[in-house]
Amino acid sequence: MIRIISGKFKGCRLKVPDGRNVRPTTDRVREALFGMLEHRIVWPEMVVLDLYAGSGALGLEALSRGAQSAVLVESSKRIAGILRHNVGVCGLQPETCRMIMDRAERWLPDYESSRIPSLVFLDPPYQGGAYDNILQMLATHPALRPGSWVVVESPTNLKLEIPQTFATVQSRSYGSIKIQLLHKPFATNPQSKGLSSHRT
Repeated sequence: MIRIISGKFKGCRLKVPDGRNVRPTTDRVREALFGMLEHRIVWPEMVVLDLYAGSGALGLEALSRGAQSAVLVESSKRIAGILRHNVGVCGLQPETCRMIMDRAERWLPDYESSRIPSLVFLDPPYQGGAYDNILQMLATHPALRPGSWVVVESPTNLKLEIPQTFATVQSRSYGSIKIQLLHKPFATNPQSKGLSSHRT
């Protein structure tokens, strides 16, 4: 089990899925990740998308710290059962925390909501090769407003193509894991469309 680190659900114990391909974000990395965000955002204004939710630890941590609402997307039926348990343990209602059982890549193109997302957690399976595809989808998605943030967790040895729509604000490595904090600026340079020429 892991615990919510801070906020109104602090100490709440969350079940984690087992399995070779499941890697819940460790307490150390979660603490560092939310430390990156803390002085940059206003939690009550945040609408969160957790696109590969797993246990829900990232989305639930954001709600614990005061985020307005969250959508948690998980494609595995088995893991979705654990996610549903964790949402229930925190006592969250559907209007605050919505669960979607689907592949992020299939669900995202049709996503529409009056609650415009402003913080996206992106931690797909390392073996799936989903990073570049989902980043490009986010870069062009009309629901991701200027001023939004995207947090990407990836292996340190994986080279990602970051669309020029995003500015890489911070990048840190923790052992074999790298966290990148991306920002979608309010004013986009018209010459900065498409993919960046460099890889990070």
